[in-house]
Amino acid sequence: MTRTLHILDQRDAPAGLGQTLGLIADAQAREPAQHHTLLLGGEPIRTAARRVGLTHTTLQPSPRGLTHAALALRREPRDLLASADRVECWSIQAADYAARVGCRTFQPRFGQVGDTGFARQTIAEDRLGECDREAVRNRWGLSPNDQVIALLCDRPAAQSALPASLTIVLAQETRRAQNADDARQAKRLAPTPAPTLRLLIPPDLAKLVDAERVYTEAGYPDLLLQDPDLAYPWSVLPACDGALIINPQLAGLSAIWAKAANLPTIGGQDTPLPPKHLARQLVKALTQSPCKLKPWALFRATGPTNLHIRTP
Repeated sequence: MTRTLHILDQRDAPAGLGQTLGLIADAQAREPAQHHTLLLGGEPIRTAARRVGLTHTTLQPSPRGLTHAALALRREPRDLLASADRVECWSIQAADYAARVGCRTFQPRFGQVGDTGFARQTIAEDRLGECDREAVRNRWGLSPNDQVIALLCDRPAAQSALPASLTIVLAQETRRAQNADDARQAKRLAPTPAPTLRLLIPPDLAKLVDAERVYTEAGYPDLLLQDPDLAYPWSVLPACDGALIINPQLAGLSAIWAKAANLPTIGGQDTPLPPKHLARQLVKALTQSPCKLKPWALFRATGPTNLHIRTP
């Protein structure tokens, strides 16, 4: 049987550690071979690998700053490379490492991580069954009237929390205004309370302090939900009611998981849209009658034809 060695460096995982390692695990499950994964980094990549179910792994400290001679002294990774029939590098730093330790032939896979077709055919849809919607929403402390919108972002450190915060605040204000208008037209004494929107984000999102200030000043101090499990989207997206894309260039793999979870997803296909536009589309998506969604098997065959992504 073919012996395949996969290499990933935690410093530049293309879709974050959780999603990239999940994709590696799913790719290994679909490709008949004797797989082993060389993890370059420390405890974060080891923990993430265990979380996604990777078992045959070897952990090595990051090679950053080491000379070629120093790398050559590391016997275990050298032996792994020598015994492999095929070497697949899942990040640019992993490819650099393979070249520096003398691997002359390797397959760069990091470009495929952002490829929609490859991801759609590779990810294991049964991972979504790991999410207990009621248990997750109870852990978040939600009320029955809350609606959770997940911010889709493969690399949170590169995404500002501010545009998403403005979008949710504007959407909440729009819904309250609509409910007040409906009450006046129906001659009701008081409008029906609008569902409370909550924004689910990873805790390592950029400009988080600015986002919290926006919520507080707008009178919604509790609209922000932080959960590190969003790095493993299959474990939380089924508990959400919608998804939001601020920067399409940062949400490729996350958007595939949102589609697999049948979530209405709002955002631009190629370029970011302004919060005011996103807020209108989000309100429309959450208040219109639910459409009949395609089963996952048909989605895999035809692509994301039912994805609720709007353009101006």
